[in-house]
Amino acid sequence: MNRTLDALEGAIGGRRVRLDESLDTHTILKEKGHAEFYIETDTTDDLIKIVREARRLGFPVFILGGGSYARIPDNGIKGLVVKNNCRRFDKMNIRGAIRNSQVGVQEVIVSAESGVILNQLVRFTIEEGLEGLEYQLGLPGTLGGAICTNAKYKNKHARDFLYSIRILGGNGEVQVYTKDLPYFLSPEAELQETEDVILSAVFKLAPEDKKILWRRGEEALGYRNNFELRI
Repeated sequence: MNRTLDALEGAIGGRRVRLDESLDTHTILKEKGHAEFYIETDTTDDLIKIVREARRLGFPVFILGGGSYARIPDNGIKGLVVKNNCRRFDKMNIRGAIRNSQVGVQEVIVSAESGVILNQLVRFTIEEGLEGLEYQLGLPGTLGGAICTNAKYKNKHARDFLYSIRILGGNGEVQVYTKDLPYFLSPEAELQETEDVILSAVFKLAPEDKKILWRRGEEALGYRNNFELRI
């Protein structure tokens, strides 16, 4: 075990891997159970390195976001649990046109890492006056989880404005999908375990009045809150 621990820590440097880590404080649902090996990463580079090293060692790897859908076995998880705290996001590019000496914004590109807290990203886009993610207001968990499950409110889905997605594949290669999504994200694929790891995503969003966006978001949030009360 010591050799495995040294190899995992050597991949990213420092004594950061924990043994027999309780997971109840790392999941929204406070799931019981322990991880044989546990580490938290806040950079995509470290996330890639630690996953590659664990696979090289023949270790099972489990990526944990907010844990809103996580179901931890009573006997714990054998292998490495990586808590994805990669939470950077920003506006990348703005496209528009100048008409009558006025600049009209038509499209804004927003990039976000997969560990971003979804609700923070949604609130950011609303405050920036960008349409596309507002119906996901109030959803728990991370962006990666929302993309995996294609979180929705009525007929509004988290992937509706998805432009591209960056993934660490099971073969250890980093790939960017800009048109056809990988199979595990296709509409016909059921939610399943996969060796692919979502690293980041890019959205194409359009300008909209903030008051309208907040009204839409609060509509969806109210529905979710009422639904939770009913169950």
